Amino acid sequence: MFIGAPEIQQISPYTVHKEFEEDVLVCNERVPIPASFDEKLLDNPELDDIDRAELRRFYRPGAAAASSLQSGRLYLRSLPTCLDKSWMCGRAAVDSSLLARYYTDTGSALVLHADAVDEIDEVQLMQAFVERPDHLKDKDRVAISNIFDRLPSFSRPRSMYVNLVIDTTNSIYFRRHQEHVPGIMLIEAARQAMYAHYHHFSHWTRSQAAFTIESLHVDFHNFINPNYPVRIRVEEVRSAAESRSSGEKAASIASFYQSNKLAAVATLRANVIKTELFKRMRNVKPLASCNRFLPVKNIAKTAAFVSAGGKRLEGTLNDISAGGINASFDHDPSLELNAQFDFLMFVDTIGLIGAKVELLWKEVREGRNVAGFKIIEIQTLCEKRLRETIKNFTFLNMRREVV
Repeated sequence: MFIGAPEIQQISPYTVHKEFEEDVLVCNERVPIPASFDEKLLDNPELDDIDRAELRRFYRPGAAAASSLQSGRLYLRSLPTCLDKSWMCGRAAVDSSLLARYYTDTGSALVLHADAVDEIDEVQLMQAFVERPDHLKDKDRVAISNIFDRLPSFSRPRSMYVNLVIDTTNSIYFRRHQEHVPGIMLIEAARQAMYAHYHHFSHWTRSQAAFTIESLHVDFHNFINPNYPVRIRVEEVRSAAESRSSGEKAASIASFYQSNKLAAVATLRANVIKTELFKRMRNVKPLASCNRFLPVKNIAKTAAFVSAGGKRLEGTLNDISAGGINASFDHDPSLELNAQFDFLMFVDTIGLIGAKVELLWKEVREGRNVAGFKIIEIQTLCEKRLRETIKNFTFLNMRREVV
């Protein structure tokens, strides 16, 4: 139970297949909350006293003037239960079709009849007809959603809302001043929202499932201003063919709204596969064992070389391959050709990689002592880590290779 919850409740990087919190672009995960419910629900043993107090804070009995409201029900405080037509004159204009979806016209008033209201519509009704003290914030909707998550027998739509995290200090998307949110950021946010939606409703846990995206289609309807909040609605959409497919499929539509107006719609389709199979599929070997790769990130700049006599040398990694190492030394280590060493390097998020290497050549280049080593022995785990390192944290050395 969140009490005094912050405005932003971060979604775990693990859920959206990221490593770092600053890479997560969605927050405040919530399933649509009910517009009303039977007051007897408060007696459910799955709820504790704090849950009941929170529900009574966010829900209230219907307006006494609305005789057509069902008795014994509690209504979301951000929704007007009865709208007097004469009172509505001069208020903010709301589309008549929106009112017709949720209200019954009794002649002199409109009376709420819906058990569920889409969040986009709820916000419009709240802003048009409800006094500010009764307004809900998205953190409130998260708190309500979390309570109803503990009531699996209470039926709710298989859809989800999240908020877009707009951090203009994020140098990936806002390296220069932008007058709008970049489209590439919306695409990544749609992917993350889709993953969060799938893991919320799926019978597979995050550790069991991985995705391979088949297709992505985006319609941009308007620019998104980085100074205003954005909510994203995620809904599951599966064609008849996808439903009949023997393989697990994920298909979602992510709709982006700013100031209650649709700004973009992204449709993603993906295959869902077991994590162990996914790991084997991703275990890609370099095109050739001799291809050389430049360290880009996560790889420690220096590595250790320990001779048979126990002498330890520190070398700077120039490039690596599946079959060898190129390193520089600040001074002449007086190495003999064909000498063998125990090699050890560290890669962040992967760990230590060790191997036995043999010196093939050495030369002085631009005032530095450069040497090439061939890997002559490496354990299976370290070989796997080396391939993973090359795949994720290096780029082909174009000075030495033409592919």
